[in-house]
Amino acid sequence: MQDADYAARIDAVKQRAHGRWSEVLAAAGIEERILRHRNGPCPSCGGTDRFQYTDKFGEGNYHCRQCGPGGGFKLLQAVRGVDFHAALCEVERCLGMLPAAAACEAGAPAASGERMRRLVQRIWDEARPVVAGDEVDRYLRGRGLTLHRHPPVLRFHPSLGYFEKGADGKSRQIAAYPAMLALIQAPDGQAVTLHRTYLRDGRKLDAADAKKVLSAGIHGAAVRLFDAGGDFAGQCFAYALARRLKREERTTGPRQVRVFVPRHAGTDWADVWCQRATGPDQGRGQATASSSADQASGNRVALGG
Repeated sequence: MQDADYAARIDAVKQRAHGRWSEVLAAAGIEERILRHRNGPCPSCGGTDRFQYTDKFGEGNYHCRQCGPGGGFKLLQAVRGVDFHAALCEVERCLGMLPAAAACEAGAPAASGERMRRLVQRIWDEARPVVAGDEVDRYLRGRGLTLHRHPPVLRFHPSLGYFEKGADGKSRQIAAYPAMLALIQAPDGQAVTLHRTYLRDGRKLDAADAKKVLSAGIHGAAVRLFDAGGDFAGQCFAYALARRLKREERTTGPRQVRVFVPRHAGTDWADVWCQRATGPDQGRGQATASSSADQASGNRVALGG
């Protein structure tokens, strides 16, 4: 890659990340304790309270009394132990930035692919991150998914064109609706295209084509909301949370922390919840009683599925 191209790539990422570094770093797995704007150990040089994340200028800014000041890229490099290029790729992934199309032979297929890439990028840029109360958040809540932090591969488009094919086979826009955009990524994390779910009043649009993929040719790609469960990622994060909660006892006081994992392989807690909602009354009562007991005793519960 030419130096000028790489510099332009870096500038594009910096512009997109400006004012969003807290979101980006959290999506990249930086612990909340590092981003909470309080003094603490430095990810680079340690200590006890020499480091503070401030994001003062919207660039993921921090200051360490030993190392000096830095920004989001430097912080990500320190925490993850990676070089700048790896940090750049991770920020691009968190932002859902689509890579430039590979150079290819001149011709109609290449031009068509380039137009599609630009269309995907334009629609993605028009959308904004999901926030509490918007159409996407209401839709997800209606599906029983209440999230305090939405995956960066989901976005809310306030007015996306809705197309239908006419008798002549040509697609024409007949309306515009709010929509949930989901970034479809290849196994290596590179963006491929968009999945669109058209909405109305916080519900899926009552139409035959309320869900659409923008283009074909996505074999092996998927909407990667979180890490896949096949490698015990859910269990891993649950135990990591339990460990963090126990380590915080020195500031919060004693805690009893337990990790629950679904009994049957291949199921997650959404499956268990649905089974509970449709299962025998006795099973629902037992589950509710257990939940109430946990709340009354002040236990911290981590779920791994």
